[in-house]
Amino acid sequence: MSSLSQNRVGPDGVASTPTTYEVVGITLEANNVKNESNTPYLYDITNMVAYFSVIESLESPGLEIILSVGDTLNVMEKLKLSGNEQISIKVKRKEPSKETKSFTIATRIAEIFNYKRLKPGLST
Repeated sequence: MSSLSQNRVGPDGVASTPTTYEVVGITLEANNVKNESNTPYLYDITNMVAYFSVIESLESPGLEIILSVGDTLNVMEKLKLSGNEQISIKVKRKEPSKETKSFTIATRIAEIFNYKRLKPGLST
């Protein structure tokens, strides 16, 4: 996944549109797999996400975020993802005032749809 949105960024890295951002990291917190200290595993899935979109609507009380994940490591099968797992998306942007702003979107998996095994070693 490209770390920058498809919007314009100047040569100095300054966001030139309101929707320009840079993805810092995307982590998945497993519900049913614990480590030795009985805390959930955190998986960095930043490089597994091929595409994501954020949909905001006045008719909806929350954000809808759709992630397209190319899973060559079979993480989804190993973790037995079924929903309600937490995903944190950290993004940042450089403002025209040269100030860098960052924020984290904390979400939960509501639904896993269009799960396919296209070829051996790759599921999406």
